[in-house]
Amino acid sequence: MGHGTKNWGNVAVAHDIALWRAIASTLLLDDTLNCRRTATSNCTYSSRVTGESELRWPMNSDGSQSWGNGTTPSILS
Repeated sequence: MGHGTKNWGNVAVAHDIALWRAIASTLLLDDTLNCRRTATSNCTYSSRVTGESELRWPMNSDGSQSWGNGTTPSILS
């Protein structure tokens, strides 16, 4: 896999989704990303800068989002 692409599909049809490294520090998905959690209060997606103590952008399973500066808990929601 020297080209950096991973393809998925079932045995009956051609691959229908691919995940690959586009450029340095960039991972791409050519279709839908679906994340399932057991509770609406669980964080589903988030971003954080290395070395920071708090998330900058958490998104919960209920769709609520908040933003912060990475050093204090979220300040905007």
